[in-house]
Amino acid sequence: MILILIQIGGLGIMTIMTLFSLFVRRELSLSAKSLFIHSTGSEVGTTKSIIKFIGLGTAIFELLGTAFLSISFCPKLGVGKGLYFALFHSISAFCNAGFDLMGGYSGQFSSLTAFSNDVIVTVTLTTLIVIGGLGFLVWSDIIQKKFKPKKFTLHTKIVLVTSCSLLAVGMLLFYLFEMNNSLAGKPSGEAFLICMFHSASTRTAGYAITDMASLSESTKLLTTVLMFIGGSPGSTAGGIKTTTLVVLLFSVIANVKRKNNITVGKRKIDNSNASQAYAIVTLYLSMAVIASAILCLDTRFTLGQAVFETVSALGTVGLTLGITPLLAWWGKLVLIFCMFGGRVGMLSLIMIFANKSKVVPLERPTEKIIIG
Repeated sequence: MILILIQIGGLGIMTIMTLFSLFVRRELSLSAKSLFIHSTGSEVGTTKSIIKFIGLGTAIFELLGTAFLSISFCPKLGVGKGLYFALFHSISAFCNAGFDLMGGYSGQFSSLTAFSNDVIVTVTLTTLIVIGGLGFLVWSDIIQKKFKPKKFTLHTKIVLVTSCSLLAVGMLLFYLFEMNNSLAGKPSGEAFLICMFHSASTRTAGYAITDMASLSESTKLLTTVLMFIGGSPGSTAGGIKTTTLVVLLFSVIANVKRKNNITVGKRKIDNSNASQAYAIVTLYLSMAVIASAILCLDTRFTLGQAVFETVSALGTVGLTLGITPLLAWWGKLVLIFCMFGGRVGMLSLIMIFANKSKVVPLERPTEKIIIG
């Protein structure tokens, strides 16, 4: 049952609904198609083909992950239990869910700390997390363009460059912040695996390969930023998304240089994308501030702990500093709402209600105000 819920949560409700509709040969409503197109970024008229591609690609990656993980799990746990653990963690990693079954193997709340020096487990899970976080349209574009980077769409280029940059920067900063703390005394190979895994997992996967509470304050801040950014549009990951970050940064650069157009490489970004990026970041920040303030009503927790738990919930990451089980019922409700809003997507959530509101065909007079 948990595996089914993880798969549904990773692919998204709209994707599962569309797959079911294809199975029973029924058409989706126009509003449902609109939500699906918005959530995946697919074009009008390609809904069925992209859904079939998502289903096939997901099955292939998860089965390959199961095969690799079983190499490590079966000798330790036995064939039957090892295969089940391999399948469970493959699906959980690909869907960026972060659920694990290691409590009975290596201790309660241990997550994957017992496998910090296991190359097969760390590399396989990192690969699944990264691929799951790239987005279905990126896979499609890479395959259609036969792995020729020059022919990739601007969306694919932004996602790939940003994802690789965040992974590399996250690894470097984690090492610098933890070299005299959690990484002290560890072999260089194991330290590299820990840095790589932590950098990938914090962007919504939620697996912990080190004790989160023992990390330095700088690393906790780094983790919070990575959780806030998350993965890419149309993927199994949460967060504000990599493309939102890039559009926001280039929009700021354009404003500083007093340029009317936002350009990335040799392409101009539509101004509506910038408006959406500002809206998404504003909504996520507002939700994080409000939820953190509510959690801080419980004086047992610090502001840093409250912000970490809130951003983790909004990004559908699942990492914790250990305070979630101690929260009052109202604190847990706050995190539940954050997780729901973060998984559905703030703009998608607003679209559901915005479609029901009446639009008044009236253009108001324009007036400038002072900003900054």
